Amino acid sequence: MKKLFFFLSVFLLSSLLFSLEVDRNELQSTENQTIEFINYSGPHKVIESIDAIKGIGTSLGNAVSPSPTEPITTQTNAKYYVVHAIDNSTNSKLDADIMFINSDATVDHIVNLRRIISAYLTSAYGYSQSDADTLAVFITVYNAVNRGKISSYQDKYKDAVINNLTSDNCGLSINYSDWPGKSQIVIPLYDVSKGGLSTVDTSVISDSKVVESMQTDDGKNIDSRKEMVDIKEREATEASQNAQDSQKKAVEEQP
Repeated sequence: MKKLFFFLSVFLLSSLLFSLEVDRNELQSTENQTIEFINYSGPHKVIESIDAIKGIGTSLGNAVSPSPTEPITTQTNAKYYVVHAIDNSTNSKLDADIMFINSDATVDHIVNLRRIISAYLTSAYGYSQSDADTLAVFITVYNAVNRGKISSYQDKYKDAVINNLTSDNCGLSINYSDWPGKSQIVIPLYDVSKGGLSTVDTSVISDSKVVESMQTDDGKNIDSRKEMVDIKEREATEASQNAQDSQKKAVEEQP
């Protein structure tokens, strides 16, 4: 069993290093589609503070964090809720969190939606705010790229995830007016058992289609893409250390 875990750790490290090299190449070469979110720009009846907006995500994350390896659904009658779609009976595809925006929600700017997602990742899985902010950018673009493409989700995710998606509303519209009642934001999960790095599957949310679509967004996407490369470098370092520790333990336990 120890040897099997060691080989799995080595495989994970190899996958991360390959993905990291692909990301570096994409950072230098992709210049195609662009996802530009349309935000509300008129007057607001109520202006929520940044802390209040982040508090939405924090509250959702606090519901998941006590038992991240078990499925849970937060209150579905709230303005925002999460289905923590975990199926421990199979490893053939990915688990995921699905964030729903109900019809009475008032989020109307991508920056604020990303604040909610970032705060969720921080409270649910212990990500630093900086890393969570980067992941939130990629998660929103990933879901916009795959908006309404149910087959793209079916290819990657377990039935526990797919059963909560619809062909019309899966993913995220680029237009804020379509968000309430019509959003199913998928957050791919790689390993929820430890929290922090590698909880979210970064290879999925930063695939070539996503990176290609991030050519422009107020000039900020270059920084976000560089930050994603940094996250993957740290994931690779952590995987390497885990592989070394597993090898050392396996040797020590040999008769």
